[in-house]
Amino acid sequence: MPTLGVEHGALTAAFRRFLPRAVQRGDTVADLGTGQGRAALAVAGLARRIVGIDRDAQALAAARAGAAAQKLKHVQFTLADLEQRGLLSRNLRHQLDCPTGFDSVLAHLCVSDRILKRAAALVRPGGRVLVTALHTDQWYEAGRTSRFAYDERGLLGALRAAGLRPIEVEIETTEMTFSSMNLVKDLCLGGSRGKRYAKWQRDGRWRSLQESFNKGRRTLTTSRITALCERGRELPGTGSPL
Repeated sequence: MPTLGVEHGALTAAFRRFLPRAVQRGDTVADLGTGQGRAALAVAGLARRIVGIDRDAQALAAARAGAAAQKLKHVQFTLADLEQRGLLSRNLRHQLDCPTGFDSVLAHLCVSDRILKRAAALVRPGGRVLVTALHTDQWYEAGRTSRFAYDERGLLGALRAAGLRPIEVEIETTEMTFSSMNLVKDLCLGGSRGKRYAKWQRDGRWRSLQESFNKGRRTLTTSRITALCERGRELPGTGSPL
C-alpha cells in the first residue's frame, strides 16, 4: 500500500545526509521553523548550543518536552515569527544571545525568500545554511503549486539574492500510485475530517485530482529540494529591516 513517503515534519533523506556537513562539533545552531524540534534534536549530539525558533506555541511545547525527555539542556526553543516585517535580525541575534551570528542555520520545510534572507542574516560570515523546501513538482497532479515551492533555478536565485553561496543541491521525488481516491484522501490528506482534505476541496485541488484520476493518471507526486550553502562576507541589501 502506498504511503505519503515524507510526512511534512519528517526530515528528508537529503537533509539528514547533509547535516554532518552543515553542523560541526561545537557549533552554535539556529533551527528556523523548528516545529516540534526534529532538526534541532537530530544535531543535539554535535552542537554546543541549539536554538529552535517557531511561531507555533503548541509545537514548541512538544519540542521542549522532547528535549527535556532527553535531558538536553543546551537545546532551547523560542517563540518568534521569523517572517514578521520590521523584525531586525540584529535584534533577534541579541535576543537569542548570539550577537555575532550562529555557526549554522537550518530550515526544514520552512522556506520562503524572506526566511532565506533571515537565515543569511542570522548565520555568521562563512557559516553554513541547510534548507529543504517543497519542489514545484510537489503534488503537481492536483493542478496547483504551493507559493512556497521552488524549482532548482528559483531556489538557487533566491539563495544568491539572500547572500548565500550554494554548495550542493539535491532533489528528491517520489511518484506514488493509488488504486482509488479514497486511499489518497486517507493516506495523504488526513481522511474525510482532515484539514488538508477540507482545504483541497475548497481550493479546487481535490476536483482537479479527480479529473486526473478519471483520465487514467492514478499518481500523486511528492518532491523536495535541499540545498547546502555558505554565507558570504557581505550581505546584499544590508539596509533592509531583515
